[in-house]
Formats: sequence, structure tokens, C-alpha cells
Amino acid sequence: MVRRRLAGLAVLLAAAGCGQSPTAPRQVPIPLAGGGVLTPPIIASISGPTSRREAGVDIPIVAVVQDAETPLADLSYAWAANVGSIIGNGASAMFRMPLGIQKGVDVVVTLTVTEKRKTREFKVVGQAAPFRVHDSVAELKEISRRFLMDLFGRSDIPPIGCLVDFSENGPCKEGRADELQDLINHRRDYVVLDRRMNGQQVVFFGPDSARVDNDAWFMDRYLPTGRVGTTTGNFSLTAVYETQRWWLCASGSDDDLAGDGGIATIKRNRMRARGR
Repeated sequence: MVRRRLAGLAVLLAAAGCGQSPTAPRQVPIPLAGGGVLTPPIIASISGPTSRREAGVDIPIVAVVQDAETPLADLSYAWAANVGSIIGNGASAMFRMPLGIQKGVDVVVTLTVTEKRKTREFKVVGQAAPFRVHDSVAELKEISRRFLMDLFGRSDIPPIGCLVDFSENGPCKEGRADELQDLINHRRDYVVLDRRMNGQQVVFFGPDSARVDNDAWFMDRYLPTGRVGTTTGNFSLTAVYETQRWWLCASGSDDDLAGDGGIATIKRNRMRARGR
């Protein structure tokens, strides 16, 4: 068995025949019992995506296979992937990741080419460069739901602990700081009693920017007086794609919210303080 590297492609060659496992280097003719030689096939390259892809669509994968004696159509091709499903048709295949994944995954595709001559069988295995697949809609909905329902919606979680899915980079830095201050103010004066997510919609502004509109409802108690209030409406959250995942960036204005609950009150106070 011989391992070699060719243009970033991992290649494994195994030869077996007559119940034995002799070793044969690539491209070196191998004598066959009864006469003749066989030069094992070569997987010259496997081409796949060079940027991230979305789940739920077919992704083509194409291999370049060479063989000195055997017609390529007479070789057998076995495609495999570490996740999702892949269906091969000779030297090409279609990969698909089902919808619903809530985190991006790295996909590794391998191709095993087998050549049979007389009592001998020769295999070469090639691996394509890994590529990343996301279900961006599912991922964005999940990080938005988690922030609103599981983190902010539980008053026992400290403000900074609610921001685990917020980016700290570029223009998101200010949005994260605003969100942290809103959380500090809310935790100081209110306790969340109940919350509900009624629906979500995702709007994309390009491959790396999006907004999630969250139709949600919250009930909280104002601690100084014990008064109970509610806030309902669109809790919009912007998001960016960086470091191989989606991150939340900032929340929307109070214009989308209604009610006398703490969330609406705090956001209105912030907007008034900025003269908006």
C-alpha cells in the first residue's frame, strides 16, 4: 500500500489478487498471471466547490481519471461523503445536504476507482478538498430564537452571557454594545415571566448579510412596582457571515414593537437618548 500526494489530492493505491496483497506504485505496470501487464488508474484531480454552499441543492463533483490500458467506462467508481448524500455516475457525482442543519458542516468527498483484470483487483482512492455547507435560513432562525427565547428570555442568565452569538467585529461592535446595555438595564429593572415565538422570516442582503424578523411576545414584571407588562411585535436582528458561521449583529428599532413591557420601554428610552 502506497500513500502519495499530488496537487493537494490524497491518493491511496491498493492492489490485491490471488488472495494476496502485493504493493504496486502508481503508474508502474504490474505483471499479470498468464502474461500481460496492468497500469493502475490514476485520479488526477477531484473538483468541487471553492466557496460555501447551501443545503437543499445539488452540488456537482467531477473527477479526472486516467488509465493507460482500460477504457474509463470499464472502471468502477464508488463515491462517498462524510455527511449528506452523494450519488455518483462514473467520474462525476452530485452531493446534497438535506435542509434543517442548524450549524455549518465541512464536507469531505472521496472517490474509489477500481480496475479488475483477470484475478487481480486494483483500487485508487482520491479525496477532494473539503468544502463548507450551511442551511443559512435554519441557522439564522436558530441563533435568533436562541437569543430571544433561551438567553434573554431567561432572567437568570447574565447580560454578557446572552451575547454568545453576537459578532464583536466591524460595524457589529456598536450593535453588540447597545444590546449589552439594553440587557443590563432590563435585568436591573425587570424579570421575564413568559415569552413566545410566533414566527420568523429571513431576508438576505447578499451572501454575507441578512436580517431575521422575529414575531415574538414577552411578558415581564417591573421590579420596583410589581407591575406586569407585555411587549409584542417584530424583534428584528441583523446578522453577518464571518469565520465560517453566521453571527448576530444588532437589533432593530422600537418602531416594530408595541406594548408597555420592559423591552419596548428600554428601547424607546435608548432611541430618545440618541435623539431619534
